[in-house]
Parts: sequence; C-alpha cells; structure tokens
Amino acid sequence: MASSAQTHANIFVLDTSALLRLYLADGPLPPSLELAIQRGCSGDALLLIPDL
Repeated sequence: MASSAQTHANIFVLDTSALLRLYLADGPLPPSLELAIQRGCSGDALLLIPDL
C-alpha cells in the first residue's frame, strides 16, 4: 500500500476591521493577526477578507 502525502492549506478568514488595523493607527497589532498577515503576504497562507 502506497502512502500519500497530505497537504493542508492554511486559510485565515479575517474581518474587514482587522485589515483596516494595518492602515489606521490603533495600537499594536494582536500577535495572531500579525502572523496571519505575514504568512498571507509571503504566500504561505490564504487570507479571505469579505467586503464591507
């Protein structure tokens, strides 16, 4: 029996207000948001952000 490799995509669903935090100064970003943005920008994860 041959083994199969599984690939798990990392998908983050962000609220639009979370994305706005990048453009509006409102204190530091939460660590989980910063990680999601970094991974999305590097292509390691998919960011889904609905329209307003």
